[in-house]
Amino acid sequence: MKGYMKWVLGGILIGCFFAFLFYHDINKEVVALTQNKNTLYLFQVGVFAQKDNAEAYATRFNSRLVYPDDDYYRVLICATTNEENKAKLDAYYRKQNLNFFIKKVLDQDLSDEFKKLEVLLSKTENEAAIDQVCQTTLETFLTYSK
Repeated sequence: MKGYMKWVLGGILIGCFFAFLFYHDINKEVVALTQNKNTLYLFQVGVFAQKDNAEAYATRFNSRLVYPDDDYYRVLICATTNEENKAKLDAYYRKQNLNFFIKKVLDQDLSDEFKKLEVLLSKTENEAAIDQVCQTTLETFLTYSK
């Protein structure tokens, strides 16, 4: 009986050791994904099954992009990679009483032009300038998403 218990305890210890290694490895991957520096935030105001409906709805916004995604057309109004700009745009669109969704996209490799636009967006408070920068970021996103 004592020999049997040694095997059971040994098996439990080995199982715990492998579970610890597995958890430790998974934890590193989760932390790496959540702290990804290539995260893009897309401000989405609608999803449509038909392109004509999406384009008609998009005309309501100063900055806009109808983006085909699988079988749907997403209406986007801005894109940013910067957390501070994300918070700024969130407040800006809430002030306008817009219903929007922030879609998080990982591993987007964007140009240096996009980074320059981020700096402009962070420094301006002018609504027309914000809309123009957002339109340019959307066009840049479209160029690099193909």
